Amino acid sequence: MNAYVMLQDDPRFSRLNKLSEHLQSAVATGRIDIRAGNSLTWLSKGEQHVVESWLDANPKKKIGPYQARRIVSAKGEGQTLDADTVEHLLHQPGKRRTRQWVAVPLSDLPNHLTYSEAEQWVHEAVQAYKARLDDE
Repeated sequence: MNAYVMLQDDPRFSRLNKLSEHLQSAVATGRIDIRAGNSLTWLSKGEQHVVESWLDANPKKKIGPYQARRIVSAKGEGQTLDADTVEHLLHQPGKRRTRQWVAVPLSDLPNHLTYSEAEQWVHEAVQAYKARLDDE
């Protein structure tokens, strides 16, 4: 029994049977992530066909959960999911949140601070700087 068939029995993915056969096949082969497939079940058959066409035109591409959510969100916002809209949504790079860090040498801070005191001192300095910018 393949994993796709087993997942269809999982209540969390019970909506997968609402996908077109083409999209179900794409889920089974891994071109559409299982979570993405679950999201795409909220599309009409016509909208699913547009996604199928995109997959056919982009044989090396896959659809992940983030992309699927963007498609379904666009539908929810009233956008018409035509070929151009789906192309635009699926070719935009994902917005991954990454925290960026700045290193501050302890030697640049007041003497005799412990590590946790230094973190607090930097945090308070940043907050004071932000407040000063807001006042300007």
